[in-house]
Amino acid sequence: MQRLQDQGLIHTVPRRGAQICPIDITLQFRAQELRREVEGLLARCAAARATDEQRAQFLDISRKFEGHAESRDAIAIMDLDIEHHSLLGIAADNSFAMKAMQSVKGVSRRFWLLHYKKHGDIRAMAMAHARVAGAIADANPEDAERAVEHLVDYVEKFTLKVVGFEGGN
Repeated sequence: MQRLQDQGLIHTVPRRGAQICPIDITLQFRAQELRREVEGLLARCAAARATDEQRAQFLDISRKFEGHAESRDAIAIMDLDIEHHSLLGIAADNSFAMKAMQSVKGVSRRFWLLHYKKHGDIRAMAMAHARVAGAIADANPEDAERAVEHLVDYVEKFTLKVVGFEGGN
């Protein structure tokens, strides 16, 4: 409950209970600002610090994202995203950055879940994630950071499309 509150997903009212916070588009864009910087840092660190076993896991994750992109299996992609972010935090070995990332991940995931069927491109999202995981597997910090920038660019365009800016995607 505290984690949901920390992520801005619920609001607790003493002696009354909790309520789900409405979606705030400004908050969504602020989350993407943080995500661009912090996830880029995590990807760079993971590409530099990952063990051989972790690199093999990232390669497997990248290939799975590619496979799910072709099948457009949204549930499998979302499950794999959770696995990817967990491994990213472990491989990057930076608990401070991971905590910052976790603070906005819920906001981003909720927004995606509510709007991807109408406005999202599940294939583009999966391929963007595959690119991040692949760059980490290849031990290429610069490519990993660029892949995150590409991913966040897509998420920002998706968000603009949701709010009615048709040039967003």
